[in-house]
Amino acid sequence: MDEATRTALKQRLMKEESCRLHPYEDTEHVLTIGWGRNLTDNGISQSEADMMFENDLKGIVAACETNVPGFADLDETRKLVLADMAYNLGLHGLLEFKKMLAAVKAKNWPQAAAEMRNSKWAKQIPHRAGPLAEIMEKGVGD
Repeated sequence: MDEATRTALKQRLMKEESCRLHPYEDTEHVLTIGWGRNLTDNGISQSEADMMFENDLKGIVAACETNVPGFADLDETRKLVLADMAYNLGLHGLLEFKKMLAAVKAKNWPQAAAEMRNSKWAKQIPHRAGPLAEIMEKGVGD
């Protein structure tokens, strides 16, 4: 296919498909996203997954920098812990950890770690929460 035909095809498909940024079921109940991408049969490529991951990382770090009080004053290790939690829980989920964030702001690392360990989140995913609480408390990690 030459470039002119490819451009015409792209324009036609963009007009016919429209772009949806959230997954939806098409008329045949196929999970779809974007410009009609069939997620059920085609999924995404590794490069697409990597690009999405990089975008998500940038977004979550920016959200922490903007919305987590005292984030800029933390050492890099504790920033990593909070950003990891925000990635997993969403920013709003992280911000629900009010006692933990108060302890972080006060640099009371044992209390911050205890608040992490004593949460529904820690019970749901102990394999993640436990190591992160340890890193928060000691300031060093893997």
